[in-house]
Amino acid sequence: MNPQQALRGARVTFLGIVRADWWGDRKVGALCYEAYPEMAEYQMDRLVEKAKIRWLLAEVFIQHRLGRVDVGEVSMVVTVVTQHRAEAYAASEFLVEGIKRDVPIWKRNEYDDETSQWV
Repeated sequence: MNPQQALRGARVTFLGIVRADWWGDRKVGALCYEAYPEMAEYQMDRLVEKAKIRWLLAEVFIQHRLGRVDVGEVSMVVTVVTQHRAEAYAASEFLVEGIKRDVPIWKRNEYDDETSQWV
């Protein structure tokens, strides 16, 4: 067996999907994401490096959309491959929470009444 194959016992993929939340009496119809791409990529790379220190990751993939994302569409994908499922779940959660907390991606709610608000 290839030694790299021994590290591939679990794959966890997280899909962040825009949901139709209510803010008061307004329903979210879409989210608009903006970012400083170079800084966002840098911060995501830092998160991946931190995850690699904590877990033995065979693969990592992160993608976050920018621009308008309608309700029901995928806004973020995080995939990790590790030797065991517990590590895969933990690494995935670490990356998702880190992206939300540390990566400079800004979100604006677009409501069904054609108003919008930065959140």
